[in-house]
Amino acid sequence: YKKLTVAKFFPTINNSVAQLLNIFNVISVEPSEYISFDSTDFQSVLEVGGHMIMGVSVIKDFTSPTSISEALKKNLSKTLLASNFDLSTAQAVACVVIGGEEEFNTVEGLMDNINFGFDTIASFTGKSKVHRGVYSDENRNGSVAVYTAISGLKKPSERYKKIKG
Repeated sequence: YKKLTVAKFFPTINNSVAQLLNIFNVISVEPSEYISFDSTDFQSVLEVGGHMIMGVSVIKDFTSPTSISEALKKNLSKTLLASNFDLSTAQAVACVVIGGEEEFNTVEGLMDNINFGFDTIASFTGKSKVHRGVYSDENRNGSVAVYTAISGLKKPSERYKKIKG
């Protein structure tokens, strides 16, 4: 959000956070023919306390075995809200993949790529519980979106020091 005015910056950030929370809330009550991320999973991510970071990555080229995991790594490293957090202190993770029906029906090895992405998040977040979800959406043909919420993180002391100045 580097090019936003001051007047648009905070409403945009607040709206982005609210939209991500809403997406997890909506997904948690939707059935999946693959892997469900249910309301109990969502509740456990919200209730562990500590800090939470969220993000979304949209992947157009998801045929490479590492494409989803690389997008997740990039999302975590570029997210403003993720800076200075020690991801290994996480207590719970939500990782939900939403792809088009066409891709789920035709792309060989896509489930392996998704599982590798899940494993990547698990390796970053230490001993946290990783709640997974895989959903198809007829309106998402041509891309795969990965939504993440990492909670129970310890306070990023260095970041707090910078903010206090």
